[in-house]
Amino acid sequence: MPDDRPLQASLRAIEDGRNTTDLDDTLAAALTSTNPRTVGRAAKLVDQRRLEQFEAELRDAYARFLVDPVKSDPGCEAKTPLCQALRALEHDDADFFLKNIHYQQHEPIYSQDPTRRSIDTASTIRATCGFALIQLNDSRAMSALVDLLGDPEKTARAGAARAIAHGGGQTGELLLRLKIDLGDDEPEVLGECFRDLIHLNPNEALDRIGIFLTHPSEDVRCEAALALGESRNEAAFPLLQTQSEQRHSRDFENVLLTAMGLLGLPPCIDYLLQVVVGSDPGAAIAAVRALRHCRDPTSFADRLKVAVDRVSDRRVAQTLREEFPELGAI
Repeated sequence: MPDDRPLQASLRAIEDGRNTTDLDDTLAAALTSTNPRTVGRAAKLVDQRRLEQFEAELRDAYARFLVDPVKSDPGCEAKTPLCQALRALEHDDADFFLKNIHYQQHEPIYSQDPTRRSIDTASTIRATCGFALIQLNDSRAMSALVDLLGDPEKTARAGAARAIAHGGGQTGELLLRLKIDLGDDEPEVLGECFRDLIHLNPNEALDRIGIFLTHPSEDVRCEAALALGESRNEAAFPLLQTQSEQRHSRDFENVLLTAMGLLGLPPCIDYLLQVVVGSDPGAAIAAVRALRHCRDPTSFADRLKVAVDRVSDRRVAQTLREEFPELGAI
C-alpha cells in the first residue's frame, strides 16, 4: 500500500476547513490513489460537499477496486463511500446500482465457530444501491429490494426496509407489514421496519407495532418501544404507559421510560415526573435520563428540580446534575 501521508494530510486540512484553495486538485489526486483509505476519505468529502464534477472519477475508482478486491480494498473501505457518494450525487446510471446491489465481498476472519470462516463486507454497498434505485424511480427497484429483504446480512435487510419506506406507496407499506409479520433473527432489522412503517402510515402502524411490546424477545420489545417513542405521535403514549405500569425487567422498564422521553409530549413529561418522585430510586434515575430526550427541557425544569428535591436521594440528584448541568446544583 503506497505511502499517502502527504495526501492524507491535505485531505485532513480540507476536512478541518484549513484548506479550500486546493480542493479540486487534492480530491482529484486522492481519487486516483491505490490506497483505499485515501480514496474513501476523498469520496466522503465529495459526498458531503455534493461535488458533482467528480462523478466520473468516483466511477473509475470504484471499478479499480473491483480488481482483486479483498487485497486492493479490504473491508470495502473505498468502495462503500464511493458508492454512497454516487448515490448522494444521484448518479443516473441505474444499471450500475442494479449490478452492485448483488455485490458481495467475502473476506477471511478468525473465528472459533467452524461454520464462520469469512465475513461479507459489502452489505452497506448493497443497501446503498437499493436506496439509489428507489431515488432514481427505476422500475426494477422494488423487485430488487424484495430480494434484499432476504439478504443474509442484517445491514442490507435494514437498508432495504429504509429504501422501501422512502419509495412510499401501498406496495411499500404492505411489504414492510409482511416483513414484520414474518419476523427477523435480528431485532435491529425489525426495529428499522417498525420505524419505516410508522413513517408510511402512522395511524395504522402504531397499534400493529404496539403488539410487539409483549413479544417474547426483550430485544424486540425494546425496538418496538423506541420506534413508538421516535414516532412523536400522541397515540403512542397510552401503549407505552400500559406496559410501563406492569412488571418487567429493569432494562425494559428503562427503555419504556426512554421512549416516553423521546415522545416528549406533556402527558409523557407528567408521567416521568411522577416516576421521579415514586418509591423506586432506580426508576427515578431512568426517568430523569429519559427527560433529557425531551425537546424543550426549560418547559419543565422547575418541576423537575422540585421533584428531585422531594426524593432526597443523592443518586437521583447526581443524575440530574449529569443530565441537566444547565439547571445548576441541587
